[in-house]
Amino acid sequence: MIAYRPVRKMGTTSEVLRARVGLRLIRSLEMQAAARSDNRNSLIAAYALETWLRLALGGVVTRFRLLSVLVEIEPEENGIFLEHAAKIVGVAFHAWCDRDLLIVLERLRRNPAASGEATFEYGNALLSIALDGSDQHSLMAGLESARTLFLEADCIDPDRSDAKVYAAVIEVVQGFARNAGESDLQQAFHTLANTAADRAFLLSADRLPDWLIPRWDRDVQWFELLEYIPRIAVELDRPSWLRACEVLDRLLKVYDADRTIAGGIGFGILLRPRIEASFVRSRGLLAHLDDRLRDPDFIGEYRDVAVTLRDRISAIATEPDLLGKQGEDTYIEKLQGVLNDIGAPDVFVDRVIGAAKDKLISESEMANPVFQCIFRDIRSKLSDSPYYIGRFKETFDRLVFQVIRFCMDRQDATKKELGDRGKYLFAKNPLEADFQKDLREFFVGNLTEGAIQTELEGIAKGRADIYIGHGDWRFLIELKRHEGHVSREVARKYVGQAASYQGTNVKLGMLGILELVDRTDLPSSVEDCIWYDSLVPEGDVTVRHLVVFKVPGRLKRPNELSR
Repeated sequence: MIAYRPVRKMGTTSEVLRARVGLRLIRSLEMQAAARSDNRNSLIAAYALETWLRLALGGVVTRFRLLSVLVEIEPEENGIFLEHAAKIVGVAFHAWCDRDLLIVLERLRRNPAASGEATFEYGNALLSIALDGSDQHSLMAGLESARTLFLEADCIDPDRSDAKVYAAVIEVVQGFARNAGESDLQQAFHTLANTAADRAFLLSADRLPDWLIPRWDRDVQWFELLEYIPRIAVELDRPSWLRACEVLDRLLKVYDADRTIAGGIGFGILLRPRIEASFVRSRGLLAHLDDRLRDPDFIGEYRDVAVTLRDRISAIATEPDLLGKQGEDTYIEKLQGVLNDIGAPDVFVDRVIGAAKDKLISESEMANPVFQCIFRDIRSKLSDSPYYIGRFKETFDRLVFQVIRFCMDRQDATKKELGDRGKYLFAKNPLEADFQKDLREFFVGNLTEGAIQTELEGIAKGRADIYIGHGDWRFLIELKRHEGHVSREVARKYVGQAASYQGTNVKLGMLGILELVDRTDLPSSVEDCIWYDSLVPEGDVTVRHLVVFKVPGRLKRPNELSR
């Protein structure tokens, strides 16, 4: 999606006159933009900088002096000026793609007055960079960074419907790329539709300058494309279509998104593989495509796209590993096939297959529906991380599984059941070390793989509270003791430190908080004690992913809470 419309030409048609007036005006604008040390002059300085930008966008003056002024903006300057400057820097980046402006946006996130605007513009910039990516891995990582920043901008300012729209667009595309089902995609699109309507209403309430007016024609194109995606996801799972021509035309439009939709360059890298894989798997869908190509009346832009798709399918069919998400039981089926091929006895086959199934699913088959809801939600949110794959995913899932069990048990178990180990949960002033010791012992007794250590030095120039090592990769858990209620907003103050331990390894980790409250009511339900969070650290563009959990302390028996 393109955020800004290029500025219209200025009224006069005399290039010479415009240039002479512009050069004289720039001196005054630069002086006004520099006089921004107090609230009285800061707004005038911002308007001067905006005028200078519009002259540069219109080609009246060169951009080079303006860029040198923009890159010198510091986060310690006047907040009113910085709030407007962040938008100006963002527009300048989209116009000229100067990477030095990224550093400015990243710096301005530190100023409370400018953080919302700067975070949004930084996300916008990373989105445009991601869409220039040439491979799926870098594109997915870039989109996740941009989405994280848009969500952060929304947390800073809940009225930022533009940030919600961009985050929702990315969520729809990411969901399709990772083979999400219709219900998940419909939910993501429903969020997009609501936020887009809210954004349109807000934009219609006041007149925007030309250089900030969105490209409505492109917004409509993107909205139509994304509306197709949930329906296409359903069609790709069917062996054939009743209205083949109609479905195929929609599908080809999605397949060719990066060419048919202005500003869509890069999204095709994510959308095409799932479509190609479905045609490879299903003879029925491939027959529809071949029939369409044999139709002499099938002409125009989509015929070329269909030919491209057919050529790609032919190429994929010769590759050793077909595209597409394998089913949940693929591993079991392959294992059973190998055992049968070597003539293994039935009793042996049953024993091996049973052990394999237990290994794969025992930890995710927890009957408690609350547990399942928490586990499913966290895994869903982690799924966009490029690090949440393969062995990293398997071992982190096991760690998340045990943390959820720990949180549930520490709310259920009595003093007698916990013994000395759990005394800290009922104490007036427990120590963080008590929390650490309890969690470590729980892991030692339940995690069957991974080296578990505490207070390990030499990690991000500090000490890791709990270290779970798996040879070449590791997961680190930062623990905190907090006096007062721990909400998601409160926990954010500790997220940065917890994420710092991911700098040189897998970008997956945890933050645990011991919540100390003198309760007159019940502690939070366990669903509200475990959640997912992420951030893009200062000076970085890679998302750090965290599972945050809190354990209520100063617990009381239910009869002690009676009023």
